[in-house]
Amino acid sequence: MNINKFAFLVFLIAFISACATPGPKVSSSHDPDTNFESLMTFGFMPELGTDRPGGIRTPLSIMLMNSISKELEKRGMRQVDSPEVLLNFFVNVEQRLDVYRIPTTRSYYGYRYGRYR
Repeated sequence: MNINKFAFLVFLIAFISACATPGPKVSSSHDPDTNFESLMTFGFMPELGTDRPGGIRTPLSIMLMNSISKELEKRGMRQVDSPEVLLNFFVNVEQRLDVYRIPTTRSYYGYRYGRYR
């Protein structure tokens, strides 16, 4: 196997394994005794957990509000000014960077590997 095929194979394996990472962890809390079938209207809190101080909406807040509204409207609920249910959400984002160093062996003739066959 020449070095180009080997490099392509390593790249392909790394690419496929990077795509196989698990999705985000989503958790929610609600009162188990509440009958959500009877609720028909919803709204959002004036200041959401993802807003900037002073209630300034962030792009993340707007995206989450649009997604939640679309899903609840599919279930027959409507968004109104004085709702039966007020919604709020929080997001915790962690940035993580893992660096792995792969040791290499260096020899005097290492840079010419495979050129004189």
